[in-house]
Amino acid sequence: MPDGFSIEQVSYQRLSNEADVSRFNCSQNDLSGVNEFLHKEADRYQQEKMGTTYLFYYNNQIIAYVTVSMTCIDSRDAPDRDILDWFEKKKPPAMLVGQLGVDNKWRGRGIGSFLCDWCYGLAAEFSEEIGCRYVTLHTEKELISFYERNGFNTMKPNKKSPVMVRKIVDIR
Repeated sequence: MPDGFSIEQVSYQRLSNEADVSRFNCSQNDLSGVNEFLHKEADRYQQEKMGTTYLFYYNNQIIAYVTVSMTCIDSRDAPDRDILDWFEKKKPPAMLVGQLGVDNKWRGRGIGSFLCDWCYGLAAEFSEEIGCRYVTLHTEKELISFYERNGFNTMKPNKKSPVMVRKIVDIR
């Protein structure tokens, strides 16, 4: 791990055929297959337009990745459901963080929080162009507190894979 590492030095790009993910390893405490997804499924997901994977680099080394796609949530799971009465049983649009992984060697550096903020920023951009009210994800119970520290609300804590939601703040 380099001395003087700064999150501002991290760059990203979409997963492509040129990307070598073979040395990336986020298997530590990986209860939901995030590591395996990148190595075996991410490319196909992207080809089939099921999700887009972004690789995050420091000095040409992949240190993290995130896969996002569009989804919707049940308005009853919305953190602001009280103001969505007019929306009735429709499902408001959201960006799904389907996968988020930080390489084992890079944990504890704030990269996971950076990825949460990056995803939020991407969703905020979407909200101006195509409609996107929330960022959502499913997680393991052991990670709920991490996502809560990063602005997400736990909507279904008792499910096997709890639902977490973060509202785009500049929306009423």
